[in-house]
Amino acid sequence: MTCTACSNSIESALNTIDGVVTASVALLQNKVDVVFNPALLK
Repeated sequence: MTCTACSNSIESALNTIDGVVTASVALLQNKVDVVFNPALLK
């Protein structure tokens, strides 16, 4: 990830996946936190 637009795109894409509860991108920390339902995702 090199820019805010990229991190926003990644966050938006992750949040559209069935089973993802929340996805949050921290650009400056080069970090993505994803909370998901393990019954729906492996």
